[in-house]
Amino acid sequence: MNARAIGTAIAAYTVLAGAVTVAGVYFLTHSGLYVIGTGGVGVLLVVLGGAQGVGGTFATGAEVETDVETDAGDVPIGSSWVRGAAGGLGLRVALLCYGLGLFLWAAVAVSLFGSSLR
Repeated sequence: MNARAIGTAIAAYTVLAGAVTVAGVYFLTHSGLYVIGTGGVGVLLVVLGGAQGVGGTFATGAEVETDVETDAGDVPIGSSWVRGAAGGLGLRVALLCYGLGLFLWAAVAVSLFGSSLR
């Protein structure tokens, strides 16, 4: 994988999108429960992003024939500026980076603004 594309995906999804989402939840609700819930959604997205790369069938020895030669991890998502910033790395990397950003920024918000949360 391209190191520059991964760096831009981290910057776009983890730093920018994660911070905007958690800040929006914090300023709209001032509720610690919602901020912690946002962190939980981030953990869920990280798990889904990691599990997307795991393929196969439940039956051992079963062969699956497909006519499609595409990998779901290579499907670009988001608007055109995000696809350009992420270098077209795909859904798996986007879910991992965005989920990590939600979790980390929620942890920062709870630790910094814990006394002002309801």
